[in-house]
Amino acid sequence: MVITTVVVGLALSILKMLQRHTLDIQHFYETKNELTLLHQNLSHHFSKYENIQWDVKNERLNFRNPIEKKEIDLSEAWEGKAKLKIDERKFYLNGEKVVSGDIDAIKLSISQKGVAKVLFVYKRKDLAEVLKNGN
Repeated sequence: MVITTVVVGLALSILKMLQRHTLDIQHFYETKNELTLLHQNLSHHFSKYENIQWDVKNERLNFRNPIEKKEIDLSEAWEGKAKLKIDERKFYLNGEKVVSGDIDAIKLSISQKGVAKVLFVYKRKDLAEVLKNGN
């Protein structure tokens, strides 16, 4: 009877440990998936819209082209299945750091339980835009 109790207790402990590890793995993959989706979303918007501005007051990225406009809130977190915490945001225009206004690149440092990543997204400029701005 004592041996049966020990074996059952050991089996339940192992089962609980496996469940915790399974949940940790699930959380890790959800976080990685959210990072990928955020990167793809930003890359898509940076390539689709001509004018990109950072509104420091409202902590929003504003995307505009002649047909439409879009806003993305980057306050402190990226809302998704796994809420990503944005530790640091840096914005660039023609390779120089900017605080607000027009931008052509963004660097986000993101950390989440067990995952830390830096995302860098930039806008490709065509020759006409480079000649127009002299950059």
